[in-house]
Amino acid sequence: MSSFPKPSSFIAPYFYQALFKLYAIGIAVFFILRLFLLVYVLEPQHKAFSLLNFQALAIGIQFDTVVLSYALILPFVLLFVDDLFHLGNLTLRKFATLFLSISLPLLFAVAVADIPYFHFFKSRLTESSFQWLDSPKIVFYMIVSTWANFIFLILAFSLFGVSVFLIYRFCRKALLNQTIGHSISKKIQITWFLIAAVLLFMGMRGKLSHPIRQDDVFFCQEPVLNQIGLNPAFSILKSYTSKVELMESELAISNTQKLLSIQSPILSISPIARQVTVKESVKKHNVVLVLMESMSARYLTKFGHHV
Repeated sequence: MSSFPKPSSFIAPYFYQALFKLYAIGIAVFFILRLFLLVYVLEPQHKAFSLLNFQALAIGIQFDTVVLSYALILPFVLLFVDDLFHLGNLTLRKFATLFLSISLPLLFAVAVADIPYFHFFKSRLTESSFQWLDSPKIVFYMIVSTWANFIFLILAFSLFGVSVFLIYRFCRKALLNQTIGHSISKKIQITWFLIAAVLLFMGMRGKLSHPIRQDDVFFCQEPVLNQIGLNPAFSILKSYTSKVELMESELAISNTQKLLSIQSPILSISPIARQVTVKESVKKHNVVLVLMESMSARYLTKFGHHV
């Protein structure tokens, strides 16, 4: 008579529950920060409770899941190896604890720092956001010039410090003080690993049809709502990995000369400068160019702005 395995043998190893709780905490924190951002930047004429707002928040959960899945994949692999081979020296678990205690709070702090930036530029943080870091005086003045920026800076550092303390305390209890489950068979461990690996892979992918992209946030005609769904950590990393590769200057000049049929360029002026001989009489039109900066339609009474 064959004996059935005990129900306890199908229980997942200790760290699965801990990582899932950290994922749930991350989703909750990102959701609260995104909801605050939505209320903070919402125009008076827009309704707080609308289907478009809920859609933007739902899309945000997708991008938050991608970011959190990438943050959890390394600790997941390390803890699986430690549990599978019963290493028991705490080295991998200590590293996973340290990694989680720094990476997740850092993601939260970036989300807080993104709020005043988004309020001003109506776009998420990208690589271009750090172009002034080589001028610390200018950056410092930009931060302290308004109370809002200064307050959000304090909030970002405060959230980072509190999150480091709480997540480290949670990981110390859930990971470091746990006994490796020798009673769980390797087949059950590998089965759980494959299930979790598939879920993490789908989380990092973001969508079933294709890997999630920044243009997947666009779902309506409201530019602000289309940007709300993005995660600032995602937009920063994508801006670094999706740089435009420009062609060599010599090739660009050569192509321009061919397109404009420039046979004898005036090199003393420019490689694309040329002598133009006008055969017909010159028509002296009056051309007036008006260049205006920050003249947004939202500030014009013609488009509904109230003085």
